[in-house]
Amino acid sequence: HIGGIADIEIMLSRLIQTMIRKLNCAGCAVFADRIESGGNRLEEIFAMPSEIRKKPVYEFFLKDLVAMDPPGVGRTDWLHLRERPAGRILLYYLDLTGYGVLVLMAKKPLDQDILQSFKPICDKLAESCLACESTAALEKKWEDRKKTGNKFRLLMENANEAVLIIQDGNIRFFNRKACEMSGYSGEELKNISMLDLIHPEYHEAMVD
Repeated sequence: HIGGIADIEIMLSRLIQTMIRKLNCAGCAVFADRIESGGNRLEEIFAMPSEIRKKPVYEFFLKDLVAMDPPGVGRTDWLHLRERPAGRILLYYLDLTGYGVLVLMAKKPLDQDILQSFKPICDKLAESCLACESTAALEKKWEDRKKTGNKFRLLMENANEAVLIIQDGNIRFFNRKACEMSGYSGEELKNISMLDLIHPEYHEAMVD
């Protein structure tokens, strides 16, 4: 499921469900590194099952991971795979290089050979998470631009003054007041040059 889905929650839901089933884990969570002015922090991106957040082991590994994270040292320098006891649960921290950390919770020790084989999967998962977040950010930026454009258009349409936007000598935008003051219909304004709205005496100055 990795890499072919743009929605990060859908991708992680399918992947983690498969991991929990195949490894017989009690739960799994993915955290992203977030850089802030006060330093780095870990933000939970996805956890399964969702009720795991209410269990003591969840609070334990949140504190444990922060305590283990040496300031100024990249996580790849010290963490690829770590096994940590947390009461009756074993925690396995897997580095998602360049993105964050994947945490597995198991009631019994997991096969080390299988876990070591997870390195390429974790690398691919990190890339996919970054790609999903980049796509989401671009979509949000596009939506914000559309909203800004719609607000601008509404403001211009209801203005009490004539508003025209000219590009390469052609009228690209006009409001209703421009039609009223010029005497041209909207269709006519779309098909005339800017110079058609200016007295011939000033044509040369406008072209210059």
